[in-house]
Amino acid sequence: MIIKEHQKELAIGRDATRLSAVLTISSPHSPLIVFAHGFAGDKNEKGLFSSAERYFLKRGLSVLRFDFRGCGDSTGSFIKVRLQHLVDDLGSVFSFISRDPALRELPLGFVGFSLGAGIGLMMRPPVDSFVF
Repeated sequence: MIIKEHQKELAIGRDATRLSAVLTISSPHSPLIVFAHGFAGDKNEKGLFSSAERYFLKRGLSVLRFDFRGCGDSTGSFIKVRLQHLVDDLGSVFSFISRDPALRELPLGFVGFSLGAGIGLMMRPPVDSFVF
């Protein structure tokens, strides 16, 4: 079960594009896993990411799930989205992590589902390990 005191809703981005995200911290020094959803999905990925989050939290890992632009609760138009926009979105997520003093020193992992995995490969995010 997710403990609400350790879950935080975020809006990532500085320009017109705001990415909706949920950060759930297992403990202050636990490794952080970033989840990237598939084509036309969202940060819950029809329950798959929510269930995976609970699995990882029970094992002492923290999770950041987000919606690409035009999907879920993020701003933007899905119809106008191009692959480079999604690469930029994932870059914004990793930039957010690198600027946050509490997150930037954590070991980092990545889970990409379907198109999210491809975007991760296109970007080559700065993670300690990849999990697909």
